Amino acid sequence: MEYDMEGEKFWNHIIKVGTCWLWIGATYPNGYGRVRYKGKMCQTHRLAYEFEYGLIPDGMLICHQCDNRLCINPNHLFLGTYLDNNQDMIKKGRGIYFKGEQSGNHKLTEKYVNEIRKKYMSDNYTQRQLVKEYDVSSHAISCIVRYKTWKHI
Repeated sequence: MEYDMEGEKFWNHIIKVGTCWLWIGATYPNGYGRVRYKGKMCQTHRLAYEFEYGLIPDGMLICHQCDNRLCINPNHLFLGTYLDNNQDMIKKGRGIYFKGEQSGNHKLTEKYVNEIRKKYMSDNYTQRQLVKEYDVSSHAISCIVRYKTWKHI
């Protein structure tokens, strides 16, 4: 494919490590490469894909076979939907989510969740009372007593 001068400069900002072509220029906080091309800020893997294969259809993602956010090797990139990307993530074991106390966001412990459920099932406590006693949101209590969260216990 023929590139303009900006496109030629783009390919000068990589180092080859194994089969990956790693972007060594600026990056976004999420770890993807970024570059200004034709006056517009672009993600480098998307731009590399467009240079090699043409325009990306609206709503489509450019996914990495190698799972390296800095890689712009067109042979490692593929067109996909959000569903494709999520399925790829899960298939490769990157979709690991922590439950309950393993989650860094937990406020309650399994002990308290069991207490909340027992108290609510006894019909002696309302959800509003449990919200005050455990200092969590009404949504949190509702999800706990309906087994929408903390399903594993």
